[in-house]
Amino acid sequence: MSARFAVTLLFCCVSALTSAAQPLGPDSLTIGVYCSQVFPDITIADIEGFKWPSETGAVVMGSAPESPASKAGLERFDVIVRMAGKKVERPRDIETILADHPPKKKLAVAVFRANFTSTRPQRVKWKRKSFRMTPATLQDFFEANLTGHRDEVTGLNVIKIKGTTNVVNDRTGLVAKVVRDGPKNPSLTLTIKYVADDWLFVKGLIVSTARGKATIKPLSMERDNTNTIWEWCTIVANDRPDCMKAIRLLQSSSNAELLFLGRQYRKEVSLRYDDLLNLRLMVQYYDYLVAKAKAP
Repeated sequence: MSARFAVTLLFCCVSALTSAAQPLGPDSLTIGVYCSQVFPDITIADIEGFKWPSETGAVVMGSAPESPASKAGLERFDVIVRMAGKKVERPRDIETILADHPPKKKLAVAVFRANFTSTRPQRVKWKRKSFRMTPATLQDFFEANLTGHRDEVTGLNVIKIKGTTNVVNDRTGLVAKVVRDGPKNPSLTLTIKYVADDWLFVKGLIVSTARGKATIKPLSMERDNTNTIWEWCTIVANDRPDCMKAIRLLQSSSNAELLFLGRQYRKEVSLRYDDLLNLRLMVQYYDYLVAKAKAP
């Protein structure tokens, strides 16, 4: 299935207070999904006569690992139409429902799921499915998905996604982490990695999404060619407006292209979807810590 979404996403975790505009606290509730509005003119596959099952709803674009939605079985492109017996017409409705939902109480979620036929021409049939899940508090959600360690060189606490490596791995991409120097000083770091068979001597990066482009430049890359060619650097993103612009674009997009600017040549690659989801989770955690630090 080839995703062709070019839409704004929303990470559905909201304040347990009556006003969703208030800063998120540790007791705020989340089901851990990234959702999009239904756009009738945008499809999820090159299928003749494709139609959404509803003109309204919240389309699941992904779920965070160890989230209530993921554990319950929600899948990418499920269309959430009801939650706790209330109609869901757009992603913001999920916020409203979660804000009023009692903690630790099961939540009923009704979706339409796409089933693609194996015949040609391919067709899609939508089937109604129901799930039950218990929303998690933000504190429990982050504890389930994140892990930390003290850097031996800097002495700072580094928080990352559970199961991800501490070093540059064997694929091109972006990795976000949160670094903490005390409770009031969170930093968001972004590691930019280029892995290939030939040197590019990366000087900059252009991040392209459906919502726009952002250029991160200059870049001061480290390099190694022990087994393959690696070029990488780690930036304190919140100190670089160009980097934060790129991160905000990625945070609200369903896919992205990375154009690495070399000394003589350029190389374009697609950002892996799991890397994009992981980046969103780390940025959500950083924003949560910033709001918490500013709270009286």
